[in-house]
Amino acid sequence: MPADTPSSLAQRNLLRHLTFSLPSGQAVSRALRIQPLTPEELADVTEISSVLARRRPLWFYILREADSASWW
Repeated sequence: MPADTPSSLAQRNLLRHLTFSLPSGQAVSRALRIQPLTPEELADVTEISSVLARRRPLWFYILREADSASWW
């Protein structure tokens, strides 16, 4: 791995999201015609950034969606 490449997987995922202009998790939900996560389900990032709550990076959105799903 080049010296200037972030070692954090989260950082690398965010850079890929920006580099490849990936859609937000909410945009993908709408495109697939499934109900996006509610503001309450995204509240954990609203404290960090209101922009992230509205346009969460796809990889992070998928993790949050899996965490909030009722599988049991």
